[in-house]
Amino acid sequence: MMSRLFILSLFLFTCVISNAQEFNGIWQGLMTVQSSEYKNSNLLYLDIQIKGEEIEGFARIESVAQDFYAYKKIYGTLKKGVLKFRDVQIIKQKNQFKSEWCLCQYELQYEEKTAYLKGKYSSNECKFTKGDMILYRSKEKVISQTDSSLLDKKWRNKFLSDLKRGRPAPELMEKKMKNFIFEPVNFDHDSSIVKPEYHKYLTELVDIVQSHSDLRIKIIGHTDAVGSNEYNIGLSKRRAEAIKLFLTQKGLREDRIEIEYKGETQPIKTNATDEGKAQNRRVDVIFI
Repeated sequence: MMSRLFILSLFLFTCVISNAQEFNGIWQGLMTVQSSEYKNSNLLYLDIQIKGEEIEGFARIESVAQDFYAYKKIYGTLKKGVLKFRDVQIIKQKNQFKSEWCLCQYELQYEEKTAYLKGKYSSNECKFTKGDMILYRSKEKVISQTDSSLLDKKWRNKFLSDLKRGRPAPELMEKKMKNFIFEPVNFDHDSSIVKPEYHKYLTELVDIVQSHSDLRIKIIGHTDAVGSNEYNIGLSKRRAEAIKLFLTQKGLREDRIEIEYKGETQPIKTNATDEGKAQNRRVDVIFI
């Protein structure tokens, strides 16, 4: 009986530690301002440290248009996956004339599907200070305590675009990119028409590239050995351009795409069989 109680206690303790580790660190996101739309929002940074069920840390709220901000001490609890905390002190602030930052209370919950922290905030001090919040795990190690933000505020525009497109948090998009499996896009004999069976794959590729501002792709067209080399160079070019057209029609900018065409010079299978030729009639795509 005692051993069962010990195992249960150990399991519960491990769950508490696991929850704490899941939330510890820097989060960044948006908080709406007198609106339910994130296009009308301030920037929010949280530095969360959890021990057991106790939350301690700091919050930094920044206005978008001006260099106004508030740096606050926060305190609260984590219970059943819900983070509840409040501002206990405004340590430093910069605000408009005759305008004050308010002490607020917050409630956030982690969404497994998207890896976002989502929730609401309000203030007992300021009647109309309330709204929604959404945050993702940041790559930053600290949040600024000074008049200058550590990050260029342009990240907000990308985040708004991601939300509009229904994308999950950057950490999940990173995993998706690393786990993405490239596959050749095959074509029928003497054809440059993209088959419907590849539309889903290519659309997913667009989504991954668009979610990483520094990512580009190279499209490489190939053919089998039927016909002259000169003709096959032209055919491989048409195939590469057909893939490029599909991707741009799905919203990918042309300046993020390079194309090459190799004709029949880089087969992956023998051209002595129909099966080999079918696999050589392809377009390859790689990240660059």
